[in-house]
Amino acid sequence: MKKFIIILLAASLFFSCATKEKSVKLDPKSSLYQIAKGLAAKLPILDPDKNAPLVATKYFDITVADVLKAFQVSYGDGVEKLNEVAMPQLGIIFRENAKALAEKKLLLRAAKDAKLSISDAKIDSILEIQYAQVGGKDRFINYLSNLNINFNDLREDMRNNLLINEYITKFLADSMQVTEADIQEYYKNYDKTASVRHILLRTEGKSESEKQALHQKLDSILTLARKGADFATLARKYSEDPGSRDAGGLYKDFKHGEMVEAFENAAFTVPVGQISDIFETPYGYHILKVIDRKKETQPLEKVRPQIENQVKMLKQERVINDHIEKLKTAAEYRVLIP
Repeated sequence: MKKFIIILLAASLFFSCATKEKSVKLDPKSSLYQIAKGLAAKLPILDPDKNAPLVATKYFDITVADVLKAFQVSYGDGVEKLNEVAMPQLGIIFRENAKALAEKKLLLRAAKDAKLSISDAKIDSILEIQYAQVGGKDRFINYLSNLNINFNDLREDMRNNLLINEYITKFLADSMQVTEADIQEYYKNYDKTASVRHILLRTEGKSESEKQALHQKLDSILTLARKGADFATLARKYSEDPGSRDAGGLYKDFKHGEMVEAFENAAFTVPVGQISDIFETPYGYHILKVIDRKKETQPLEKVRPQIENQVKMLKQERVINDHIEKLKTAAEYRVLIP
């Protein structure tokens, strides 16, 4: 399934090495509290009075308060548009943003443990560019105020983003170097596309026993598909991927790098017309049927610049994601929102 692209600016984050960080709660008099109460009518785990963890670690929890405050830093009054979102999309938005916020906090914690810091002067130098683009500091702050975005929160978020970038540059950049072997390997499949139908059963936030039951359910669906049942019909009936379910599970003509790794591996290795075994991604358990694959060959030297850029992005993503997974394991990371 398609990778989520999430844009999330987090509010000020603080860490304690000795004890688990206390969760932030929403003020019952605040607009965010009222928004959360309205959203809880659709998704009870978002009730601000309970402030239940959406993602948990041994260092901190991510709650509805954290996600809504982060949205407000990004979008100001635009956070109210969440009231217009229906299920299941609302659950997806909060699950994916809670996960992204937790990952960001883990990276920040690692950066601070490494004694990295960002000076006020560096932040001011970046803000000066922003001021110049809108006609001065006063106009910039007034613009934020009209959107109900707090300047100090935005400034602190900028510090956090810079701190994460410095951490990645200092500790992960060497692993991101592109080699000639990387380019040659990527070129083997350059311009190759795949079209597949797939079925997803989500496992996020599920217990091991629940996951086992879902695996057994998908195994039964796989048996039906391999006995000749129409795959598109099965996808419409059983798949929990809102991005493709109504289209019979179809993702058409996607290239390497557009899907999560396990999905891509199946899409580009299973023979055309065949159905994969069950495989797992961060979203859950999948099966897919390969409908078609295409390839248009071009000389390497003609496409080398594009390949180098693509390989660089993919390698950066892989290195960062692998590092985040290590941080998650050490932090006993768990997704609790269904």
